[in-house]
This record gives sequence, C-alpha cells and structure tokens, in this order.
Amino acid sequence: MTKTDERIKPKKMLEANDYTLEEYFMMNKRIIIPLYQRGYDWEEINIDTFIKDICNNNDYYIGNIMALPNRKNVELIDGQQRIISTYLILCSLKNKFNLEIADKLLAKGNKIKIENRAPSNESRLLKFIYADDIPKKYKGNQEVKIYERITKVIRNNAIDPKELLKSLLTVMIVEIRFIKSEADAHNMFVNLNTKGKTLENIDILKSQLFKYLCFDERKGKEYYKEGWYETIQNIGEKNAQRYFDNFNDLYLENNTVRKIDGVINKITNFQDAEEYFDNFSYGSSHQNCLCKCAMAVYSHSIMPLENIYDGNISLDGLNNYLKLLEKAKFRQFDVVLIPLLHVRNKSEKTKFINNYQLIINFFKFVLMHQEIMSINKSSPSQYGTDFKKIGRKLFLKKEYKKIIKEFLESNFNFHSRDYIINTIKEINIDHNNTYHAKQIIMLVEENINTDMTIEHFIAISTENNQALKIGNCIPVKKDSYSDKSIDEKLKDYQKNAVSEPYIKKFLETEITKDNYIEKLTERTNKIAQEYADIYEKLYEDLTM
Repeated sequence: MTKTDERIKPKKMLEANDYTLEEYFMMNKRIIIPLYQRGYDWEEINIDTFIKDICNNNDYYIGNIMALPNRKNVELIDGQQRIISTYLILCSLKNKFNLEIADKLLAKGNKIKIENRAPSNESRLLKFIYADDIPKKYKGNQEVKIYERITKVIRNNAIDPKELLKSLLTVMIVEIRFIKSEADAHNMFVNLNTKGKTLENIDILKSQLFKYLCFDERKGKEYYKEGWYETIQNIGEKNAQRYFDNFNDLYLENNTVRKIDGVINKITNFQDAEEYFDNFSYGSSHQNCLCKCAMAVYSHSIMPLENIYDGNISLDGLNNYLKLLEKAKFRQFDVVLIPLLHVRNKSEKTKFINNYQLIINFFKFVLMHQEIMSINKSSPSQYGTDFKKIGRKLFLKKEYKKIIKEFLESNFNFHSRDYIINTIKEINIDHNNTYHAKQIIMLVEENINTDMTIEHFIAISTENNQALKIGNCIPVKKDSYSDKSIDEKLKDYQKNAVSEPYIKKFLETEITKDNYIEKLTERTNKIAQEYADIYEKLYEDLTM
C-alpha cells in the first residue's frame, strides 16, 4: 500500500455486529445504563406486543443497540428499553414458571446496572425483581408493573413458557459499538434520530449536548452527566418534553422552526453547548433558573424557587395564583410565566422585587381573561405565537412594564364589560363545572383556597332558575349542608361563619328564607359586575 493510499484510508469509527440475545447477555459481564439516560417507561401495550412478536416470528430482530467504548462492560446510549424488557421476561420465566436460566445470563440479578448518583434501593430494583422479593414501596415502579404484566400476558394467551424462552434467546440484536470516542456515538445518535421522529426531542438534545460536553478537563468527565441526571430528576420525566418545548421557545431566536432543528443549529461547539446547558440545567448559575421556574409552574407551587428575596416580598400571592392556574388547565401561559419568575443575578432580582405587584397583576389579569374564554369554550390555541413572543422578550430583558404593556395593547383581544357580565350571569353551575364558580368568586374576593368545594344554597334539583346561577354558589371547606332546609342552612351558616370566610361574606347579603330569590339574583349581578370592574382596572393599570 502506498503512502497516498494510507492517507485516504477511512478511519474506523464503529463496529457493527449481530448477536442472538443469549450471545449478547453471555458475552457481556455487565450491561450499564448510564446515569443520564431516561428511566424505564414501557407501557403494557409495548410489552404485550413485544412478547407476541417474539412468539410469532422466527429470526425476530429486536433492533439496534448503540454502545459506548468500554473494555470491560457494555454501556448503552440507545436500546436500554428493549434490554431491560428482555431481562424482565427472563426473570418472570425463572420466578413464575420455574424455568432454569443460565447463571451467566442474569448474573444473579447483576447483569444490568442502572447508574445512580449513590447506591440505593432504587438502583438495586432489578436485583429485587431477579430475587422475586420486591419491597412494597417499589410496587408502583414501572419495571415492577411490567414484570407483573409479563406473567399475565403469558398465562392469558396460553403461551408455552419453554417455547417463549427458546424464541427469546434466539432473537437477533445488532450492536453498533463506537471505537474512537463517546462524542462519535452521540453524533451518530443525533443524526439517526433527526431523520424521523423515532425519539422524543429531549433524548436527541441530550446527545447533541454530549457530543461536546462528554469530557471537560476543568470540571471532570461526569460533571455534565450528573447535571443532566439532576435536571431530569427534578423536572420529572413526564415533564421533560414539556420543559424542552418551553425552554427552546424562550432560548432560540427563531421559534417557528422545528425545535430540535433549531437546537442542533444552535449547538455547534463546546462553548454553545456549555452556555445552553447552563441555561437549561437545574444546577444553573442563575439565582432562580429556568428549570426551577418551570418546576414551580408545573407543580403549581413556589416551593422549587430559591428564597432569594430577603424578606422584601412575600410570594404567597404568587403561590395562590399558581394554584388557580392548575384548575384552569392553561398550559399556554407556561411560556410567559416561566420567564416572569426567572432571575439570573442581583440586578434582575432587584427588578423582580420592584415589579412584583405588576407581575402579580398581570398574572391575575390573564387568569381572569382566560376564565371568560374557558366558559365560552374559546380555544386557548390563539395565544400560541403571541405568548411565545412575549416570553422570549421577558427572557432576554426584564423590562416587565414595557413588554406587558406592548403585549396587551397590540396582541390582546380585550373582553368588553358587557361580554364579561353577560358571560358570568348566564353560566349555569351544575355539579360538573363548579370549578368555574370557584375561580370567579376567588378571583373577585381574593381569598384563595382551591381545596374548597361548592355549596349550592338552594338545591340545583329545584325548578327555581336561580339554582344554577353563580349567586347560589358558596365555596366551603366541607359541604355538610346539602340535605338541609333553608332555615337549617342559615342557622348552620351562622355557626360556621367564623371558620368559613365565604359563608361569612354570603351572610352579609342579609339573606333570609323570605327574600332569598331576590338576594341570590342580586349576588349574581354583583359578582359579575365586580369581576368586570377588577378586570378593567387591572388592564388600565397594566397599560398606563
């Protein structure tokens, strides 16, 4: 071979080999699921289909396994869901059907290692399953649910366990093992999975970041992997894709392109990846980072936020409106609320404190606006693009008053006073939509307790047309009045008024058994008018 030939010889980046499942499990001492990989999330339909496909197909191919360079063991970056599932089937066949499984196949429960930050019962879950001795507190884990499901599938479908074992051990796997570097593996993973939509974007993002962050001489090899694990653990796997969408609507300059394409275009070197990671991660350098703000929004609680305000403000009001947001099921507002709460540094903290009442007023105004839309069954999708624009502006610059004012004046479809009043007066509150009564009354009276239920002063089964109106609705801590007469209710109301703030307010109408129709009508009108008054006043204050 000439020197020229040597120069143009392609560099070997990976090896691809096919194995039976039995060969693959026997040849690898341990199969490692890295710290940063998402948890096991197969559902019943996945395992049902998997088992039936294995039984009904000769030479069944279960897909590619992508592995990192590792001399002693195999470390997976793709394929862990299928590998764990086959392990669970083998454990079921051993434990529930008394089949002999070669010791080397399962390594006494040590074949698969799911990396954790520290040894814990959680990290030993697969060993508990191998021993068929699962602590009660882990019965809700998905691995346990699927392990138990496998037994039912085999029995309910009259599958011969011995034949299933035979077929399972001969299914084919193609392992793609990267020789040169971990970065190569993540690069190929991204390229393969952006051609279609085989994985959620959050998984592709992970590999796009680790193409550049897989080793950092300053912080150590595991720094970013630990950070990724911590972020997904805190945000929650069920919210990971939601956070990906919200974050990139804020972080990417062009949020009209497909988000994963925008991410790949944005992250092209170590510096880009490091900056993105710092903004995205739970361990961000920001004082109240986007991840913690998203956690507060998704959990409808201020608990995840750092206590950085030194007693200058109380976040109780914010906490109350977050609870109302949960009942409103208004996710479109997430992309605005997250950057409203986000604080990078001391300067932004000062701006947040100085504008806190403005932020609270804007939050309340949007909730009031959305409540009227919800009653009228107007689609919240119309907010989409506008909310993303204001969210990005708030992320880039904390010019709260200017940005909110511009948004309301140029993009918002303001409700007229008559429209609000008519909507509230005309809505019928039955047992299926009492949440509307709670939202409206609590937004008006600002005494928020979303755990309350709605008491109808006169039973909704009566033919009186006021029975279904909002004036007949009272938020109470416990509805112990439903079967009582009006006289009995009024007596009980008097007794309980001290501990029931809305009953106390209701009694201020001077309602009696003789005038209750008139008083309920007046109360409906009053609630509607006060709601419209507050809505108009908030808009005026926010746009002045």
